[in-house]
Amino acid sequence: MTDLSNFLILISAIGSTVFTVVPYVANLFFALRIRNIIKQNPTAMSWFQHKSFLFASLVVLTGGCYPALRLISSNMFGWDVFSCGLTRFELKSFTKFKIMGTVVLENLPQLVCQVLYAFVTRDIQQAVVISFIASFLSALSSVISFIIDNESKDTKVVQYYIDVRSTSEDIISDEVQESCTKQSGRRRVLSEQIAAVYQVQAKSIEVGSTMVTSHGSRTHIVHYVAQNDIDALQSHVENNSIDGVTVTAEYLASHSFEANKDEIAAVFR
Repeated sequence: MTDLSNFLILISAIGSTVFTVVPYVANLFFALRIRNIIKQNPTAMSWFQHKSFLFASLVVLTGGCYPALRLISSNMFGWDVFSCGLTRFELKSFTKFKIMGTVVLENLPQLVCQVLYAFVTRDIQQAVVISFIASFLSALSSVISFIIDNESKDTKVVQYYIDVRSTSEDIISDEVQESCTKQSGRRRVLSEQIAAVYQVQAKSIEVGSTMVTSHGSRTHIVHYVAQNDIDALQSHVENNSIDGVTVTAEYLASHSFEANKDEIAAVFR
């Protein structure tokens, strides 16, 4: 090999090392800033207050902040350690960590290093081809997913809380509190039941965390409102000459709840 070839191979080796270490450090930095980003979610703040070591350990072991967030938000087995309180909607805002920490700082540079090495050595082995294809597909899928999530203009998101309280001022019994706690882990079932009451698609409602108190419970709801539904309700308002009403996503979500609050209350019993 010529001196130039040896130099390019050295560059490829150094690049592969650098772009393995840099994204790892970047993800650790993202993990350090996580509590500043989730401060609008009190349940998640409380979870990280008491279980930050678990999250930090997952980031250190996996080298990825976003995969660790997905795991502790998965509600797997209904266990508290996997229910930090972040919703799918909130997790979408963290995809920028995945794009920056994995695609920009790792996948793309590693692709360049692989191509450079294969070009210089003229030795394209099967392992190199498989590694190249895997890295390319991973980067491509992440970018496409990010673009789709950020160009969704046909759906508006409304977040609110549903409070379920005892009709009396008495403190609810331990048995009722335990029942509320178990019910809070059935987020998928709750979302489907609420969506059925609203007569919308099941994916239009996402149930987040539930805080159980001595007088009832408080549940975080993410309501995905279709623009078509907003337009349809606005047309209904205009056709019936209802003055002073401008239909927004917030208005439609509030209207849906007020019209069905008794049925919604029954869902949480």
